[in-house]
Amino acid sequence: MKHHKKPTNKDIALAKRPSATQNSKTIVSSVGSSSKFTILKNRKNIFIIVISLCALILLVATGAWYINRSDDKLVFPEPQLQLDDVAGSLDSLLQQKLPSDASITQKTEYYESIVSKLTALEDTRRTAEIYINQIQPQGIKLSIEASEWLVTSLIANGYKQEARAVAGELVVMLNQRMTEVPPDSQQSLSSLIQYYATLKDTL
Repeated sequence: MKHHKKPTNKDIALAKRPSATQNSKTIVSSVGSSSKFTILKNRKNIFIIVISLCALILLVATGAWYINRSDDKLVFPEPQLQLDDVAGSLDSLLQQKLPSDASITQKTEYYESIVSKLTALEDTRRTAEIYINQIQPQGIKLSIEASEWLVTSLIANGYKQEARAVAGELVVMLNQRMTEVPPDSQQSLSSLIQYYATLKDTL
């Protein structure tokens, strides 16, 4: 009968020690995990770089838009500057003298231009004065739009009789326009006619 040798402590230690194959597998596994981690880390870095570039492009585009918008503000002046230009243009126009032989058409265009600028400036006082001293004595009839401002200016400055006369002229002109506009615009025009007809009767 064959007797088995009792394992010594050295044999037990050798049995517990991992083999070269096991060590190799562990190393490969470790290297694989490390490689995967590195790839994931690199992908994360690339993602961060892409996001950063997009943010930079957006920032540059926003800055360019703001600069262009600022330039537009320089091209188109503020309302007060526009009114100053209108006032300067009006002063130049008032200094011009119509020729003595100017036709009624030339006179009408001249005063239409003056009244349109006074309307933009909302200057009722000078509008009323120019109407009383220049437009009315020459028997000049202005457009519907200009005449509406004349009525407002004359009433604001106490010229009720003159305002009544211009309101009457407005009713005639508006009735004439009623025949020229499409049906869908006639309702609002009819209301305007009624307004000035009532105003003429109450002044």
